[in-house]
Amino acid sequence: MKFALSVLAIVLFCYSSNNAIAQPKAEQTVFRFKNYSLADGLCENNTYWIFQDSKGFMWFCTQTGLSRFDGLHFRNYVYDPDDSMSIRPGLVSGICEDEQHRMLVTVQGGGFNILDPVSGKFSYYLPNSGPGKALSQLTAVSLLRASDGMVYIGTYRGGLNQYNPHTNTIQVFKKDPNDKNSIASNYIEAISEDSNGILWLGSYYGGLLRFDPKTKLFEQYLIPFEKENSDRDQIVLCLVNEDDNHL
Repeated sequence: MKFALSVLAIVLFCYSSNNAIAQPKAEQTVFRFKNYSLADGLCENNTYWIFQDSKGFMWFCTQTGLSRFDGLHFRNYVYDPDDSMSIRPGLVSGICEDEQHRMLVTVQGGGFNILDPVSGKFSYYLPNSGPGKALSQLTAVSLLRASDGMVYIGTYRGGLNQYNPHTNTIQVFKKDPNDKNSIASNYIEAISEDSNGILWLGSYYGGLLRFDPKTKLFEQYLIPFEKENSDRDQIVLCLVNEDDNHL
């Protein structure tokens, strides 16, 4: 989930028997908190997404850029108008890591960005990136790396984008009123994957959507209401998979 935090709190789970609070029949674990903010090197205090990569680095998506934390220091990636390979300007809405250990980043108003871990430089996929590489919309709001390695980017008004990291190409799925198997909404706010490799999408105005990556077909599940409702009530903003394969 993406929540704006006025001050970033990183939870350090530390247990100390000397500091444990004594209880009549059991000991209570003590949780210690340390706060990190702009004053400590974080690039912005409003944090929307937290991710840990395969090397243990913590990444924080903020309103003005991306921060990497190694446990001691922050390294910030912010837009530089004089550097064409800096991160694009805008709120950083999501991050994940691909098989090549590149950091894949969505930016609201800045499209789909890829950080090369060696050079520290970014490449981009924007609406004007050309055939096979054009993102459907600049406002990228949701992101998921699926179990097969494909990366899915949900956009505001641009539907769903599938990024293939092996070919560096993008396939776009947008609503087609003449095709009942097309995506039912172009506003994709949340993306989740179940144990069968099926994608579930939370949308504005389209309810809950099911996508089969193998057949490329979509199904729509409307939210039941006691009273008659319009499509504008069919809003799903967040998805969570439970262990028993319930959504």
